[in-house]
Amino acid sequence: MSNKTISKRYAQALLEIAQEENKISEFSKQLEIIKDNLVQIPILQYAWYENKLTKEDKKRVIEAYFTEKTYATLLSFLYILIDKKREIYFEKIVLEFKDLADFEKEFLEVNVGTAVKLSDSEVQKLTNRISDITGKKVR
Repeated sequence: MSNKTISKRYAQALLEIAQEENKISEFSKQLEIIKDNLVQIPILQYAWYENKLTKEDKKRVIEAYFTEKTYATLLSFLYILIDKKREIYFEKIVLEFKDLADFEKEFLEVNVGTAVKLSDSEVQKLTNRISDITGKKVR
């Protein structure tokens, strides 16, 4: 199974849970915070990615840091990733979740390259036009 497929499956499952709990935006924000912490805080980064640690040790570190800072559902999700040895997919899962959540909320993220800088009014016209064509809110 490809990395993209694995990431997408986990992201889709998490999105379904977020929909059931009516917390898509909250989960998206929390996942970004967790992702940033796992990258920026050395002990968390070590605990998350080090294969020599036992699953139980990894869970203890994650629990100690995130229990008061995140939803229990997301903490359980992190435990599942640890149990299944899928920690390396977490950043991609977060990106997939964000894309799926944006699609669900009817957002479309657009990056446009131009030869010359567009004025604010031109950017707004382009944004409105893309929104009209796609039927989605453009960022």
